Amino acid sequence: MAIHLCRDYNTQNVTTGNRTYIYAYLLAIFMRRVLGYSYVGDTNFNINSVGTLLIATGDTTPTAATPTFPPGNRAGINLGFQKEFFVSIPAGVRTVNLNDVGRILVLRSTSNPTFNSGIFVIVGFDIPTNSYIIDYRTLGDKPPVEPADSMNWYLYEKDTNCPTQGVGNTLKTSAEYRGDGNSTTPRIMLQSPHSTNYQVRICNESTADVATGPTTLTCPTTSVAVGLGGNASGDFLAGGSHSHAPQWANSSGVQYLGGAAGMSDGGGSIGTQFRVTMIGGDDGYGVAVFARRPGNGTQPTGFICVFGLPFNEPLPLPSNPAARLFTIGTGFSGSDNFGAREINDMGLQAGPIYSIINANNVSQGMSVSPFGVPVSCSASFWAYITGGGQNTGPQLDASASDTPFISSTELLPLDLIQGTTSGWNTGTTAIPVYPLAPRLMGTIPYVYEGRANFGDFSPSTDPGRSFQHMRRGLFIPWNGPNIIP
Repeated sequence: MAIHLCRDYNTQNVTTGNRTYIYAYLLAIFMRRVLGYSYVGDTNFNINSVGTLLIATGDTTPTAATPTFPPGNRAGINLGFQKEFFVSIPAGVRTVNLNDVGRILVLRSTSNPTFNSGIFVIVGFDIPTNSYIIDYRTLGDKPPVEPADSMNWYLYEKDTNCPTQGVGNTLKTSAEYRGDGNSTTPRIMLQSPHSTNYQVRICNESTADVATGPTTLTCPTTSVAVGLGGNASGDFLAGGSHSHAPQWANSSGVQYLGGAAGMSDGGGSIGTQFRVTMIGGDDGYGVAVFARRPGNGTQPTGFICVFGLPFNEPLPLPSNPAARLFTIGTGFSGSDNFGAREINDMGLQAGPIYSIINANNVSQGMSVSPFGVPVSCSASFWAYITGGGQNTGPQLDASASDTPFISSTELLPLDLIQGTTSGWNTGTTAIPVYPLAPRLMGTIPYVYEGRANFGDFSPSTDPGRSFQHMRRGLFIPWNGPNIIP
């Protein structure tokens, strides 16, 4: 198993509201082309075949579960002095040109997956070497050399032209979930390379389903649901084995608000640019997505979304494989931020969606119970037993420092617990909709808990930069190049 990174992608569309859908576009591409998730189906979200979004590739079977790169069709990176950030493209497949500047180059490296894998913006091109110049997103480091014909590559359209949003299913009433069937809203279904063959539905929820407050509809800007039994339209079935509660219940009722966790940066304002980092393994366990504003700042409109299978699952495993899956993220069109909780700055710690209107500081999570219905899912942080709950746990203690036993920052896994609340909407419209069925699921993949006073978005100080502290005590494995502040 190899861990791959998409490092600090700088969103290019900062002028329109459509930029809030870039995250779904990047996530789907990262999963499909870097992590090896296979394609099940889509509606208006065709990243799978050469056309409007996928511009070119050396892969002669881009729609197949396994890519085919004949000899001479792969890319290389770092062509030498003053050409370290050049990526050579086989001239027989694609001639580099000015129209490709601003487009996305996807690279998959088997030799250096935390350095050279990822999604990169093309900032220039070089005709003599038929190379793209990429924004490599590092401070001072150079890419490890990989010769021509060594890396899989895919050229995608600019993030400005990503799939956005469509109207709801015209065959349904306003009381039903409408982001399926004949809905034109873009969505895609991908299948994990894990042995469970679980599926992930990424959906830019329809205009008929996106919630803007605790009394309006049910869905975030983009939902990320996990389950089984997805179809060629990119939909799970009502009553099926999946975590998308509004789709499962076929309901737009606000009692299901928070039941379709996913991604949204809260809309922000024109000119807002975000930096996106993703991590996942090619074993298909899952993905963690982080988005933040440049310069870190104090704005509360970043987010985290993490989903897949837990690590360290307790035995015996549930007989229903869907009960092993989870997703945690934004519960509506606001933002959840990320980290261990502080006032107005949160991410994985769960909370009622009603309070988001006054403070962007909580997230929602969903799973499937062993007997097949959607249930809540939450991250469990370490907390002081003397009071204050997770809000004042050891990760937020100002006196926290390196442990004297290993002379470095100690990181701990984060437990996943399902079935501990009957609904995320605790406002005046609250109705219990999920069964109380508490169960330890395991630990969150690729995300760890440590001290929050380490330095935001900073690599660990060991020679290999084993981890990066994101914010508020959340760390991810890194082993990659130095980070741009």
